Amino acid sequence: MSLERKSTFLTSAAAFLLAAAKLIAGILTGSMAVISSAIDSLLDMTMSLFNYYAVKQSELNPNETFNYGRGKIEGIAALIEGALIACSSAFIIYQSVRNLIDGKQIEALGAAILTMTVSMIATACIVAGLTLAGRQTKSLIIRADLLHYKSDLWTNFGVIVSLGIIALSGLHFIDGAVSIAIALFIAFGAYKIIKEGVLTLLDRAIEEPLLSQIREIVANAPRACGYHYLRTRKSAKTYVVEAHLVFDETISLKDAHDTSDYVETAIAALDKNAKWLITVHLDPRDDSKDEN
Repeated sequence: MSLERKSTFLTSAAAFLLAAAKLIAGILTGSMAVISSAIDSLLDMTMSLFNYYAVKQSELNPNETFNYGRGKIEGIAALIEGALIACSSAFIIYQSVRNLIDGKQIEALGAAILTMTVSMIATACIVAGLTLAGRQTKSLIIRADLLHYKSDLWTNFGVIVSLGIIALSGLHFIDGAVSIAIALFIAFGAYKIIKEGVLTLLDRAIEEPLLSQIREIVANAPRACGYHYLRTRKSAKTYVVEAHLVFDETISLKDAHDTSDYVETAIAALDKNAKWLITVHLDPRDDSKDEN
């Protein structure tokens, strides 16, 4: 089992336990802030399970139907996750406003604070694990999961602070106000996840500084007179690079091909942990000028 799949499976199990504990505490105490955090954890669990499936699909080898593999499923997963997070934010805001209007008060504050403290520690462990997995895999799905759990970590901290203030001051409206703030924070995270998913599906170019390194290699290709039509994108763990190299018409096919091999090897060496799909077209002249 790959590191991505292990990460999503373990985070799903952890999110289930956290959601169950917070939901019970929220129902017993009547705290909308705790219930909001529980809903967020339930979404964490749902999306981690979906991400496990998405990662499994993205790792399948190319075939006759999907010639380039199924890496784009990461973008679809990010869109779905972001949409669900946005919906949960809207529900939390709606319920929090209702509680503020009704003047609902919280009970058993000590139990709620204890539950949220344990939850925050567990979430911090999840964030640490996902951070390590994200650095090693550079997976969009892992990054989306990490962003969500980071927001959950701050959510837990905010709930603990608000419950502490309520316990000291008796100002129960703080619970609703903090819930709304949490929902807005979660919605901002949803926006970033959705944006990342859209850019992936639209074949955004490889990000800097890697793109500049690729340009430098192509621009300094031995025996080449120049280049054009450099295109890049990323699909799951695969970097896709296309470029046209321009040669003098008198160069031998072998020399031109050797240059192409050099460029492909040099680019692939930029990240040896990633998969590369590099296509170099050999031109006897700069045909990009034909478009002008």
